[in-house]
Amino acid sequence: MSEKNTGGPAFPRAATNVRTVEGLCADEGDVGMSLRDFIAVKTLQSLITGRTWGDSGADLIDTWAKSAYACADAMLRARDAS
Repeated sequence: MSEKNTGGPAFPRAATNVRTVEGLCADEGDVGMSLRDFIAVKTLQSLITGRTWGDSGADLIDTWAKSAYACADAMLRARDAS
């Protein structure tokens, strides 16, 4: 199974490697959300803005979430192709 292209971190930060007692390098903290997640969140915002929920509830939310990630994947593919 291939790994998803996440686009890397959405908000890269300077390296924060520190030396451990054993002399090894370790990354301090988490890198946060991926670019793929960030694009999906922004897409989801535009999908739900001004929409009515009606009785569709969870099914509609699942559809929007899948659509948001499909858009994010397409944007990352387009970025890789250019």
